[in-house]
Amino acid sequence: MKRSVITAGVDEGRVISSKEVSRKGLEEQDIFRILANISQELWIEFLKDNLWDDKNKRLYHRWRDGSRDDAQIFDTHAYLLSGIVELYGASLKSEYLSFAIEIADRMIEAFYDPEAGGFYQSTGTKDLIIRLKEDYDGAEPSGNSVAVLALLKLAAITGKESYRQTADKTLGYFSGRMKSMAVAVPYMVSAADFASREPNRVVIAGSVDSSK
Repeated sequence: MKRSVITAGVDEGRVISSKEVSRKGLEEQDIFRILANISQELWIEFLKDNLWDDKNKRLYHRWRDGSRDDAQIFDTHAYLLSGIVELYGASLKSEYLSFAIEIADRMIEAFYDPEAGGFYQSTGTKDLIIRLKEDYDGAEPSGNSVAVLALLKLAAITGKESYRQTADKTLGYFSGRMKSMAVAVPYMVSAADFASREPNRVVIAGSVDSSK
């Protein structure tokens, strides 16, 4: 029987605090690291089980008590992609990279405008009068800004040129906005800065069990 994400996290926390600390004498930072790893794995497991349709490669927007809506929202994809890319960067787990690629491909397929560049806020439906491409970075960055930076990082990691081309074309679409009112799109500007130079790479060689 599956436990809820919250319950599992609490249960695992009790195990660590009571048994692991007494047996291994773990430091406080080690405890937080273990709890963080458990939390991220539970989060990914929950998301894949309830919000991601692996067969149809479809990401749902909302889930509650076993039911989910049918909405396809661009920002949901952009923010999730960004989070998964950062999670891969922190853990180097191949399954996170594979999931990021799936999310990126779905996001581009569903929301990207290949002719002009930029991402629409929603998929095209018959009852939708107009499709918008949001760019304003307010209290939260816009989906376009988040998606561009995530795609640039994913392109650097995978070497997949199509991700870079999608990001560059989106930057081109919003270039006028960045020139005329950069203060309104600071996250987009930071993505453009990232795109303007080759990212630093660090290669660490040796055994994972080595203390050196």
